[in-house]
Amino acid sequence: RQNAERTRFESNVSDISGFIEGLELSLDIAPPTAEQLPRISQLTLRTNQFNLTTVRRSEAEVKALMASGAEVLRCTVRDRFGDYGLVGVLMYRVGEDALEVDTFLLSCRVLGRGVEHALLRKLGEVARAAGKTRVDVPFAPTAKNEPAKNFVDSLGAEYREDTADGFLYRLPVEVAANASYTTGYQEQQLEVSRQRKVKAKVADSTKSQRYQRIATEITRPEEVVEALHARNLTQRPDTMGARVAPRSETERRLVTLWQRVLHVEPIGVTDRFMDLGGTSLASAYLFAEIERRWGRRFPLSTILERDTVEKMARLLLTGERAPVRA
Repeated sequence: RQNAERTRFESNVSDISGFIEGLELSLDIAPPTAEQLPRISQLTLRTNQFNLTTVRRSEAEVKALMASGAEVLRCTVRDRFGDYGLVGVLMYRVGEDALEVDTFLLSCRVLGRGVEHALLRKLGEVARAAGKTRVDVPFAPTAKNEPAKNFVDSLGAEYREDTADGFLYRLPVEVAANASYTTGYQEQQLEVSRQRKVKAKVADSTKSQRYQRIATEITRPEEVVEALHARNLTQRPDTMGARVAPRSETERRLVTLWQRVLHVEPIGVTDRFMDLGGTSLASAYLFAEIERRWGRRFPLSTILERDTVEKMARLLLTGERAPVRA
């Protein structure tokens, strides 16, 4: 029910920032109770996308780490629609000069909503209170945790050092304690989260440079989408049947736009948006581009009725108003 309400809410906002602000997120970062340790272990074992070190630990190993003097914090998140539960974990030690991070992970369900920045701010606050000058954040690359690297690069690429296992970000305590998200990063991470449902992994020797560029140089949402489109491209499923090619200039322009937003090629004019992996978040990009290119503004719920290029082109060409759903 909560997810259904969130989806309905997404359909009624015109941009991603409005969606995030309207969620009214509430975070609680604190030491775990004994009852929460199984969930913490579960997150270390299962979290892949936003997991900086991917150190896997059983419940017994988490207890042993805490007994050895390491600190553990858990993060719970709620929004106006309900409770996400325990979705984030921090593990660290207070060293001589720096707070040394062991584990920094976050469930992809809340990725891109500013929770990751709140976790880093917490580490900065702890380090500052302990009189330390840095927060040392390690990153060990895997096939799936590019979103975690994007996050740290977006805040502290200049503090990154190469290590045998990947990178170490020696963040000044003030950088960590004042971490805040930007619209470009926020929309990029939401797009990455959406893509995991439809994209096929493509081997690419330059993927690190491309993602670093997205995190450090790109700020406009449409540029983020274009960069991600170049990195991740999925072939149209054969199960969708014969493709119907565009028959007008408007249909051709819309097909090009849909392919850029959905990272699927080649799209036919009768292919349904949802069948191609479309979501409410993707429709936000789509309608922002339609407004920019055609000067027409539609609510996100329009995609429920005009769910093919053919239907959307007809809407643009006739000038009719999109239906308003109750």
